[in-house]
Amino acid sequence: MSSGKQLLIFQVLPDELRLVAAQVEAGRVRLKSPACFLTGVRSGDITALTDQTVLDNVRAHVSAQGWIGRDALVLVGGANVACQYFDMPPLEESALRQAAQLKLAQQVHFDLNQAVVSVQPLSRVFGADAVARRKAKETAGSDSKAVPIEVVAAHGDVCNAALTAIDRTGLVVRSISALPAVFAALARRCINADAGIHAALYVDERVSLLCVQVEGVACVSTELPFGAADLTAALMRPIITGTEVLQLDEAKAAALRDSVGIPKAEETIGSLGVTGEKLVPLLEPVLQKLGKQLTQWLTFAATQAGGRRVETLCLVGPGAGIAGLADAIAARLKVPVRVVPWGRQQSEVDPVDAEHAVEAYGLAVAAALSGDALPDLLPRAVRRERRMAKTRRWITLCASSAAAMLALAAVMLHRLDESVALRLERHRSELAEAAGLLDVNRRCSAQSSRNEQIQSQMNDFARANPTWTGLFKELSNLLPPELMATQYESRTTNGLLTLSIIANVHTPPGGRSFDEIVSATLQVLQGSAFFSRVNLESANRGPQANDPDAVGTLTIVLDLNYPRLQARA
Repeated sequence: MSSGKQLLIFQVLPDELRLVAAQVEAGRVRLKSPACFLTGVRSGDITALTDQTVLDNVRAHVSAQGWIGRDALVLVGGANVACQYFDMPPLEESALRQAAQLKLAQQVHFDLNQAVVSVQPLSRVFGADAVARRKAKETAGSDSKAVPIEVVAAHGDVCNAALTAIDRTGLVVRSISALPAVFAALARRCINADAGIHAALYVDERVSLLCVQVEGVACVSTELPFGAADLTAALMRPIITGTEVLQLDEAKAAALRDSVGIPKAEETIGSLGVTGEKLVPLLEPVLQKLGKQLTQWLTFAATQAGGRRVETLCLVGPGAGIAGLADAIAARLKVPVRVVPWGRQQSEVDPVDAEHAVEAYGLAVAAALSGDALPDLLPRAVRRERRMAKTRRWITLCASSAAAMLALAAVMLHRLDESVALRLERHRSELAEAAGLLDVNRRCSAQSSRNEQIQSQMNDFARANPTWTGLFKELSNLLPPELMATQYESRTTNGLLTLSIIANVHTPPGGRSFDEIVSATLQVLQGSAFFSRVNLESANRGPQANDPDAVGTLTIVLDLNYPRLQARA
């Protein structure tokens, strides 16, 4: 976001909407009129977007602030939002996008054909220098030509719900981004380390976000099903104190969590008249579950970083200040943990009495500082519709200007002409010409719409066919040097494209045998994301008439793996 320009930012959480106006001034973010709108029912990740009472309250707030018609950035999360980081071969943009989607489809549970996907190089998010540092630290044997990318996807239902809900509040969605991607940008700033492998954990009321960065570049950013509310729920369980049993309601449990946090066993809890050893057993299952989740993700990150362990973990967010939480996490992970009040360091809030809640808007602060580097999940159809509307407004404006100029010319000619008959005749001629120009403009507008439709059909056709350039680059990298392809043939079987390869096999002295070459070929082809199935049609030993040096020949049939458009009703 450009400095000095105010942007409204929505943060969508499972049971609430947070809205704040953010403005960047001299590297800091000024937050204005932060507001939180809670829903009474939690039935999914987008419950708050479908609660009409919440949306009515948001609209009333927007109207009171004079924000009707303003642009808004929407941050979404949940199980139907994914953020992954891959190292991909250097391909053209369309081939790279296709390969990235195929790879992401293997790691998410929702259908990518029904999702909005953003693919962008990591250098755009974290800077070319940081990416270069990370590649320089990579272990030997890694592909030096690989392109690190960020792939973010959200199910279409999530994006459409955001568009519909924000429209009902009187605002206009400028862009949609993913909470894990925004937190990756926040983590880069709060970790503030260009060397080593470090992690950051954002603890909110209902969910948490974890990001692991290597040499200042993210390799993992994900949402965790843990929040400060889980500790509150644990404290609502019965507390046995000798012959008495204490039972706290939600308000008292939340107050105890905020005042005492995770106590030590010998610590005295004055408000309850018990020691910490009575509360620790209630909190332990929640902390064990959190520790297990963090251990799994940090282990995965270590594999991405060549076996290197996480050196430090930063704790941020509204739940980071819970007493004892940092020590409890450090004890389970065996990693130094420090609390970073990042929101207060990077922002100011207006009115001042909302200062205590500024950490809850840390993700909005990070989004404001990141600007256009964030992935945009606005559906393509919405983008196309907005471009067409803009074109129509431009055409209408030009037509109106042309008509006004012609009318002015007609008035001037009317004053200069002394003959009433000539003036009337010229006036009719000028009006007819203006009508003709307006008709031409209308036809041009209609033709522009038709051109947009044709372009969309051509793009759909291109996406429904494999990217042959990327395919043959993949084959040139995978096929062993002992093979000499003599024939490529594309076939259509049951509506699916297959590629048949006939190749002669050469076994140099001291090299691999015929069977080893055939086995190695099948293994490398089966590991490629470009092929859904690899079939060995034939493998024959013996000299070949077209190649006396060959020791045999083989025929392989590859089922091509590429996205196919669904049939339209």
